[in-house]
Amino acid sequence: MGLTQAKLFFERTPLVDAAKIISQHYGVKVKVDKDIEGESVDGILSNDNLDVLLKALEEAKGVKIRKTDNEIIISRPQL
Repeated sequence: MGLTQAKLFFERTPLVDAAKIISQHYGVKVKVDKDIEGESVDGILSNDNLDVLLKALEEAKGVKIRKTDNEIIISRPQL
C-alpha cells in the first residue's frame, strides 16, 4: 500500500487500512462497517479526485459507499 504521484497503490491491503489512507489523504472521516473491514483491496486507484476514487473502489469491491456531511461510510450493499 502507498501513495505515489497521483495514484494510491493497494496490495492485499485490509479495507480498514485503505480507509485510513483515504482519510489521511483527503482529510475526511472514513468509516468501514465491521463485517467487511478485514476484506482486502488490490489495485491502483487514481487519487486526484475523491469522488472518482470512491466510485472505483465501490465498483472494484462491490461495496456501497455513502457520503454524509461529515463522513464517508463503506458497507456491504443491501440485497
